[in-house]
Amino acid sequence: YHGINYDQIRSGKIQDLSVTRTFYGITLWAGQNITVSNVNASANLNRGLYLGSPQNSTVQYSILNNNVYGVVLSTAQRNTLVDNTVRWNSDTGVLLVDSKDNAVLNNTVSENSWAGIQLFSSTTQNNTISRNTIVNNIGSGLRLENTPVNNKIYDNLLNNTINAYFWNGIGNNNWNITKTSGKNFINGSFIGGNFWAQPNGQGFSQINP
Repeated sequence: YHGINYDQIRSGKIQDLSVTRTFYGITLWAGQNITVSNVNASANLNRGLYLGSPQNSTVQYSILNNNVYGVVLSTAQRNTLVDNTVRWNSDTGVLLVDSKDNAVLNNTVSENSWAGIQLFSSTTQNNTISRNTIVNNIGSGLRLENTPVNNKIYDNLLNNTINAYFWNGIGNNNWNITKTSGKNFINGSFIGGNFWAQPNGQGFSQINP
C-alpha cells in the first residue's frame, strides 16, 4: 500500500532508491531537515512523493513520473524542490496545498495531464517558483486555484497551450521581479519575468523577443 511511510523524521536522508508500483509511493509526515535525493518514485497508483507538514526539507535529483500526482506538499513550510524531473503524471506534476515559503527551482515539469505546477488555496503563500522548464502539459502549465497569494513566479520557461489557468480567483501574485542584470533561464542577459511560449510558436515571448 505504502512503498515507504515515515512519521516525524528529524535530520534524515532518503536517497538512491526506487519506489514503484505501490499505491502511495513515498509518504513523509511532519518531518524536519529531511533530504530526499536521487529517488525514483514512479508508476505508483496515487502519489509518487507526499510531504505532509514538512519543514526545512529538500527534494532533489529525483524522478517523479507516471503517478497520479508527482509530488505533493501539504501544509509545508520552508522546503525546496530542486533539479527534479516530473513527467507524465495523470493529474498534477507538482501540487502545493496550504503551503508557505517553499521554493520550486530548476525542475523539468512536462506532459502532465491536469497541470504542471498547481498552487491550491488562499493559504498557499510566499512560495517561489523559478527557473523551471514547464512544457507540454495538457491542461495547463500553471494552475492557481482558490486564490493563492504573494507567490513569486518568475524566470520560468512556459510552453503549453494554456500556460496559466486561474480558478475561483486570481490572487495577488508576482509574475516578475525588478529587471536585473544576469543570465536568465534561457541564456538572456537579464532576469525579470517568465518566457511565455506556445507550441504553435505564437506565445508572447516568441513574437516579442
